[in-house]
Amino acid sequence: MTTAEFPKPARRIAAARLLKIIQLAHGGDAASQTALGAFYEAGINNPRRAAHWYRKAADQGHSQASARLAIIATTLNGPAECL
Repeated sequence: MTTAEFPKPARRIAAARLLKIIQLAHGGDAASQTALGAFYEAGINNPRRAAHWYRKAADQGHSQASARLAIIATTLNGPAECL
């Protein structure tokens, strides 16, 4: 199912939730940074952008972000591209 197939209210709710996650991630919230990394990794298939957000969360000690960052590093050209 594509986003366009969801009813408009559901799209508005999803957009509002994503906006809130983005705001919290930019504010330094590690859980939101991890969620945003997951969005970039799985949602729109952008591992470099995902690595950016996972790195921010991992630097704060978020273990799930650290694990995802390690996995992404193996698919990119090593840890250097995850910095």
